[in-house]
Amino acid sequence: MQTLVSPTVRVADAGDFYVAFEGSHRPHAAAELDVPVIFDVIDQEDDIDLRTLDVGTMGVFGRENIVSCNDLVAYLSSLRGQNMVDVTVALE
Repeated sequence: MQTLVSPTVRVADAGDFYVAFEGSHRPHAAAELDVPVIFDVIDQEDDIDLRTLDVGTMGVFGRENIVSCNDLVAYLSSLRGQNMVDVTVALE
């Protein structure tokens, strides 16, 4: 029998919810399996390298690779409800 390991997902705290920067499928899958999720919370004051993420920004930031976490959160939050899913997960 396999032991399920809690996934780690990089997120930003957007107030009443977290915005996942990568592995956004992991919280949903973990919730389905009742597996806790470990969130690596990135400070909104920090910059983030888009090349390290699996999220598509579709050229929103032009050719910039390093953007502020605040700008990325604003962009991703604007997509909420458009092909995005709200998932309640257990935190470890």
